[in-house]
Amino acid sequence: MALRLLVTRPQPQADAWVARLRAHGIDAVALPLLAIDAVVDLSELHAAWHELPRYALVMFVSPNAVSHFFAARPTEIAARGWPPATRAGATGPGTLQALHMAGVPAALCVAPPAEATQFDSAGLWAQLRGESWNGREVLVLRGNGGRDEFAALLRSAGAAVHFTQAYERSAARPGEVERALLDDA
Repeated sequence: MALRLLVTRPQPQADAWVARLRAHGIDAVALPLLAIDAVVDLSELHAAWHELPRYALVMFVSPNAVSHFFAARPTEIAARGWPPATRAGATGPGTLQALHMAGVPAALCVAPPAEATQFDSAGLWAQLRGESWNGREVLVLRGNGGRDEFAALLRSAGAAVHFTQAYERSAARPGEVERALLDDA
């Protein structure tokens, strides 16, 4: 019996992973276990855009954080571009690519290197921990909830950390095809 790999990442990342895996001859199919939706009230995201220049770093936890943050950019700010003194932190290559596609200059992006052994907030912290964070402000863009290890590390280094919800996570809403995949699994 042939093995099939179920990719449980949320969309659209699940389809991208499936395409890459299939290109390597792996039987893969998307079965997202989380749904990602826009937040209903955009006021916090709009406020974050207006306050962006005050932050030394804006950390994006995922490509979804990037896409939803940039989708909520107020039109009066769009022409200004990314603030030149604000770095954008990415947890891995997918988030970094999303930042580049959104127009954040590569020189202002910080992420674990491509050869890193882990792509997460710990990998990002390894790139930042040698800097002085005392008195600097950091914004973390994430979904509802989330882990706080990265914020704890920054706070222990003297930074003030703020959170803004960029998107809403919820349980997947499987259709007929997804329910059949779950039954088969």
